[in-house]
Amino acid sequence: VYTPKSEICSGELISFDNQTLGAASHEWFYRRQGVDEQIDLKTTREASFTIVNEGTNNPQVYEIVYRGYTDNNDGNICESTQIIPLNVYKFADPNFSFTPANPVITNGATSIQITNLTNPLDDSNFQYDWEFGDGITVIDQINPGDVSYSQAGNKEVRLTVINRMYESCSNTFISTIPIEDIPIAADFNISPASGCAPLDFEIANNTLGSADKFSWTIYKQNNEVVYESVALSEPGAPAPVSFSFTFYDAGFYSIALVAEN
Repeated sequence: VYTPKSEICSGELISFDNQTLGAASHEWFYRRQGVDEQIDLKTTREASFTIVNEGTNNPQVYEIVYRGYTDNNDGNICESTQIIPLNVYKFADPNFSFTPANPVITNGATSIQITNLTNPLDDSNFQYDWEFGDGITVIDQINPGDVSYSQAGNKEVRLTVINRMYESCSNTFISTIPIEDIPIAADFNISPASGCAPLDFEIANNTLGSADKFSWTIYKQNNEVVYESVALSEPGAPAPVSFSFTFYDAGFYSIALVAEN
């Protein structure tokens, strides 16, 4: 009997070509090497097996046993046996989840928590490689930690699990994370709203959305600029909050904020 493979992945179908001459009846089964057992007994001329490695060995050596029989009609039965060893490597079923379910970019970024749900989680036998889109990759980590995105869109995330002893045994799970971006809404408040000069004001930034650049301008009533400032925030960091300004001259003033990304 013949098969082109001596190594397979757990759960893979393997077929055997029977080139035996003279056999009238046939018997096939497989067993773990060193164990007296018969698994999936067959009596056909050709045979195929789906072998699952449920043990701890990687690989587990199985033996495919074939016996061909011929009755000589004289009370004697001729028998020929062939045993084929086969390495069966463990296989993983990758999966993961993420939170929050509907992430939104605020202050220039959003953070996603990834949970590896692969069966099994076995760092000694498997390598776990992650692709998160936007050029973000994490290689050989069971748990990749939190992932930060600064751009909205549907992010295709791939988890590939590879058998360290036999790289042909790999499997990939793909899921899409929808990243949304809320519109930028510039907003602030001042305290106090009025008073006697000289007067110290606190200006608090309440902007919503993914702005990371904040341009402030304070005008006198005649449109004379008395203050200009540009504040930047890193992706994922809170917007620059409050700052102080002292009005030394009496009059009416206007404050403008431009928030952008």
